[in-house]
Amino acid sequence: MGCRVRGGPVVYFSMEPGLLDLRLTAAAAVYGETDQFYFCEDVLNLFAGRTAAQQIVEIAREYGAAVVVIDPISAAMAGANENDYEDVSAVIETLRWIATTANTHVACIAHTGKDADKGQRGSSHFYASFDLVVSISEDPSGDRIAEIVKARDAKKGDEIRFRLNEFVLGTDKEGDEWKTLTVEMIEGPSTRRQGPPAKLSDFQQIVLKDALNLLADDHHTELGIRPRDGMPGVTAVRRDSLRRELQKNGRLESQNGEKITRKDIGKVRDALVALERKSVLCATDEWVWRP
Repeated sequence: MGCRVRGGPVVYFSMEPGLLDLRLTAAAAVYGETDQFYFCEDVLNLFAGRTAAQQIVEIAREYGAAVVVIDPISAAMAGANENDYEDVSAVIETLRWIATTANTHVACIAHTGKDADKGQRGSSHFYASFDLVVSISEDPSGDRIAEIVKARDAKKGDEIRFRLNEFVLGTDKEGDEWKTLTVEMIEGPSTRRQGPPAKLSDFQQIVLKDALNLLADDHHTELGIRPRDGMPGVTAVRRDSLRRELQKNGRLESQNGEKITRKDIGKVRDALVALERKSVLCATDEWVWRP
């Protein structure tokens, strides 16, 4: 698609068996044959110990995979609650182990919830933990937009536009066409078009207001903080300080002076993830700062 990439074999783990054959036939017809793509349709469980992860590592090493794709990640974590922070943390740690042990990039496909503006379905810990997040949306014309909505230590907002084209593979015994879809790029990498400011929920506005007040107060800020590896020093406040400020101002269910509940911690976490997605604030588990 006109992008500069490091080439290498791809191993694709489909957690929804039976869907790949038609797509691969169409892809070979449109893009040509390749000896750099391998796939597996065994459903693996990354939540039940390291057995499945070890299988993925062995396969990745056997084929020298530069990229391992898991599609979708929700189907690869049977028994886990995708909305639970601890369950998701366990899966994320396994994904990191695969990446480092196999020396490969691990890409996970995920679906949005009913409200696509809220991003990926499940715990916001997915978004917070991944190094790169690409969101795919549809514009009014029917074209698709793949946009970088998060890039750790790098620029976000770049996008690629593409369309899905029908590919007729043949007809079934009733004479109906057998179809699948292929991708056609219609516009190369570009910077996201500037539109109106992202709309914030009432609680996101509250978190933003209290965070900005803290960042403007020398008594709470720390200078030259590098929250993420490789980034320049920034002025930041501790995430705990923001939670205490929200509690003191009566923004949380936990009363001032009480231990902040897990529910309130999750509520603040989700708001910070949304504010970072909307390029308003940045946050790690320890720090909060302005982009």
